[in-house]
Amino acid sequence: MIAVIQTEIDRLITFCHVVRLGSFTKAAEELFLTQPAVSVQISKLERSLRVRLVEQRGQRIYPTDAGKRLYAYAEQVQQLCRVLIDATRAVADDEGELQGRIALGATTTIALYMLPSLLRQFQQQYGGVEIALTVTTTKSIVESLPADHHDFCLIEGVVGSSLRAPGIRYEPFFKDELSLIVHSGHPWAERSRTGIALDELSREVFIGHRPGSTMQVIIERVLRRHGVKVNQKMAIDNMEVVKRMVEAGLGVSIVSQVVLDKEVTAGELVIVPIKGVSFSRTFHIGTLNGRILSRAALTFLDYFRDAVAAKYCSPQTGQLGEPAAVCSVDGRDQMGEKQAPCKGGQSIAAMPGGRGGRRPR
Repeated sequence: MIAVIQTEIDRLITFCHVVRLGSFTKAAEELFLTQPAVSVQISKLERSLRVRLVEQRGQRIYPTDAGKRLYAYAEQVQQLCRVLIDATRAVADDEGELQGRIALGATTTIALYMLPSLLRQFQQQYGGVEIALTVTTTKSIVESLPADHHDFCLIEGVVGSSLRAPGIRYEPFFKDELSLIVHSGHPWAERSRTGIALDELSREVFIGHRPGSTMQVIIERVLRRHGVKVNQKMAIDNMEVVKRMVEAGLGVSIVSQVVLDKEVTAGELVIVPIKGVSFSRTFHIGTLNGRILSRAALTFLDYFRDAVAAKYCSPQTGQLGEPAAVCSVDGRDQMGEKQAPCKGGQSIAAMPGGRGGRRPR
């Protein structure tokens, strides 16, 4: 009897994925199944109910009227399964050595430049915890969070209301300052203290980022507000490649200061201030509303917030990680929302009221 119920639940959850994603292939990818296996589960569900549940129109799968009615109930079943799993994890976590598995999604900049040393330190202290890290775009992570692929996610920005998915809570943890960089032999390198005017950017070849990326959207928005057009010759979706292109003298660019420690220290790249204008974005922790995180996940998040605050926030003023007065243009964040004055390269966990509680409830 239990096995039969479990089979029906599995089919309902598969059905939810197919309807939500509009694709057997995408549902298979999220569920780590083959596409034929997903098709078979839907077919068996339809046969058991003696009704057609989905139909294909063009390139997308849509629910029939009966499918729409079933989907409303199937979603509730999926939510109850999630609550049950979370509850058993929470009870099992109450005692003993910290153990378990943490599944987290992170965007490239966070994964490549913020997580390595932190993960090493965390696993030295909590060796019984296994970490499964998925690195992809903000959009992909936000879309996959409701599918239970990740306990939580670490993302570089939520640009526009389209990514503010319902049911997801976004907690800001770091305000990232973006800076203009030039190679060490560039004439502007001598102006690393005095800075340049924003309109001077139009005189140089500009190396941009992937269209639609958080970084590119912020840069374009600031330039547009100030009526400045740049001579963009390249759009690159990899920060390391952007830096190498600038080092080679192929142009100038605006990047996160988080990625610049090594090159600036070695004198290969120079940060040049832009007078009267600041570029910044906010990094977020994303969790599902109502999700009960395991003790391992909660411990990691506390550890992560403290480590970010320790590394990137200093009582002195000056370089990255030391509060230099800077906030988003027009007092708005990357989603166009009003924000209080902030400090660049600063952990929001260290700002008054920035954390809003160490553990999500």
